[in-house]
Amino acid sequence: MVSNIADHAKHMLELLEDIKNYRDKKEELKKITEQINKLPREQQEQKKREQLKGKTYEEITKSYDQQILNLLGNIEEQNSEIYHIVELESYITTAPGSISKEAVTKAEVTLPISKEPLKYLRLSKKELNNLIDELNISKEYVKDFVKKQTKQKGIVIKREYSIYSPSGIGKFVNTFMNNFTISITKNYPQLFKKLSDDFKKADIKMLFKTYVSLMIFFTIISFPIFIILFSILFRGVITGILLGIVGTALTLALFYLYPSNLANKRRKKIKNDLPFAMIHMSAVAGSGARPIDIFDLMLSSGEYEELGKEINKIMNYVNLFGYDLTTALKNVAATTPSPDFKELLNGMISAIETGGDLKGYLEGKAIDELNTYKLERKKYVESLETYSDIYTAILIAAPLLFIVVLAIINTIGGQIGGFSVATLATFGTYGLIPILNIGFIVFLTISQPEI
Repeated sequence: MVSNIADHAKHMLELLEDIKNYRDKKEELKKITEQINKLPREQQEQKKREQLKGKTYEEITKSYDQQILNLLGNIEEQNSEIYHIVELESYITTAPGSISKEAVTKAEVTLPISKEPLKYLRLSKKELNNLIDELNISKEYVKDFVKKQTKQKGIVIKREYSIYSPSGIGKFVNTFMNNFTISITKNYPQLFKKLSDDFKKADIKMLFKTYVSLMIFFTIISFPIFIILFSILFRGVITGILLGIVGTALTLALFYLYPSNLANKRRKKIKNDLPFAMIHMSAVAGSGARPIDIFDLMLSSGEYEELGKEINKIMNYVNLFGYDLTTALKNVAATTPSPDFKELLNGMISAIETGGDLKGYLEGKAIDELNTYKLERKKYVESLETYSDIYTAILIAAPLLFIVVLAIINTIGGQIGGFSVATLATFGTYGLIPILNIGFIVFLTISQPEI
């Protein structure tokens, strides 16, 4: 066992020696380049071809940095092996006779304890800079290297994130419905596909499985409750059963349609915030901030309600799950209820991955979105002018004319369609006119633009 640890330690020393050699090569390359730069211009190209073998100083330095990073990875692997050996030695010591040391030496034994993957060392920004300076690695190259990783393994940009807590009612219902919900969603996925898509866009703070359990549970218990309630109110069992079926169907429909309705409301609110958020983003990008800092500053401002929830998801993906920014943007773009915000995120992904002008892209999108916002508002104001004329004619002038006609008929005497003037006046005052006003309000709400 000791010999194995010694072998790994010896190999780590060899790797450190290799790192030192690459650092020496970088210093030597730097001196050669400085000497070449002191020569006359006509001699510099010839010396570069001879000394650098057709490569640039940056290309050679980058290759040395890559080798140093690979060696550091090998050192981490050797360190993990030593940790595993020590952990296994500890297990053998605490459980004598159960495992032979010969079997361990031959690598025939694995730990009976469930091993979690070793966590990567988390360095602060100061510690990382000290390490980079000590190893003399190009900081720009380290940044490029980290960006290429699917998940960040070294540096966590920030540790702020939010975690959802399970609800009491959800845990209670899952104790009864969990197995049934899993079975029905697995066997009939097509029935829940639209509900699942709307649920993700609605950003409801619970698991989809829990929501389905709640929907099924309350639909089941609503049936006997409605039957008893309506049977008592209408004094009839048959009537109670029929109305109970209707009430149960409405309960199921409300649960099924609620995520879609909530997603639509979120879409409108996000679109309402988006023009001003784009202006904010372009201003931050113009200051030279990193893309991740753009979302961090927008979230910390607290000015965007629904849009802030989408940005918070991006920060959670990066800070909590360790995803790189482009992967986080792709995940949020796939679930956001706003097609405009999805288009913005996809454009940012393209700009980041291709090294495009992110600042220019955000400025152009901000101008376009703000112009669209102004045009929609202007169009809606013009529509309100037309609606006001209609309201004046139908719900102000027409009721006055209706009352005048009824007053004349009441003076003359007689009925209209078999109804007395008093009955028609009561129905018009307390029934028809309020219904028309409510209908007009509903129409204005429906016709209102999304921004």
